Amino acid sequence: MLGKVDDDAYAIAAVEASKTQRVADVMTRGIISVHETATLREVARLIMLHRIKRVPVVQDRKVLGVVGRADLLRALISFGADAYAQEGVSEKHTNQELRAAVLAAVGGQSWSKALWCDAVASAGIVHLWGIVPNDAVRQAYVTAAEKVEGVTSVSSHMHVADWPR
Repeated sequence: MLGKVDDDAYAIAAVEASKTQRVADVMTRGIISVHETATLREVARLIMLHRIKRVPVVQDRKVLGVVGRADLLRALISFGADAYAQEGVSEKHTNQELRAAVLAAVGGQSWSKALWCDAVASAGIVHLWGIVPNDAVRQAYVTAAEKVEGVTSVSSHMHVADWPR
């Protein structure tokens, strides 16, 4: 059985040591980042080449987000070989808009009880990812996504898992 952090001498020592450290002492230098227009293929290549776990996505020196290994896996599972295809700018915006519409449709609902939820959209096909407390909630996410204009089909990769609420 796992004890409390207070009971773990190693954890206590690590917390105390961290209180005297500065961000500069532990931060990574020489960050490898990509522009928002980079393809998944380019991001995957950087991750493999530099043996890193995440790549910040930037525009005008501002971080817009971070793409990690799990994001690449979700895209690969959702799209298969098409995950690495070049997207046209208009298609990219349409996919982003569809994803945003789906996330808006499933968010903030009385039944919206996912521990986390994400969506990947491509050419009208939406893949839902996340963790939900039961099958009824999972189906509610699918039904809400199916009702979004422009969605032609929904594939759920949501997992049912019980967690403390």
